Amino acid sequence: MKVKVHLLGGLRHFHQGQETLELELDPETPMREVYAKLSVPPGEVMQALVDGLARKPDDPVGQCSVIEIFPVLAGG
Repeated sequence: MKVKVHLLGGLRHFHQGQETLELELDPETPMREVYAKLSVPPGEVMQALVDGLARKPDDPVGQCSVIEIFPVLAGG
């Protein structure tokens, strides 16, 4: 299935500033594998939402249309 992936914040630099990408994924694909396909180190990810629902790295994407990946935030 085709899925739109939104890389937010600093994660865009892993794809030359692109925010939205399309991937062909199997519903059983774990989020960790999505990160690998995007060359995004798991340690750079704070949260991933699949159709608005939080997913952990080992959770499968399931039947979905949109994945949003949020970066780790820092501040002081």
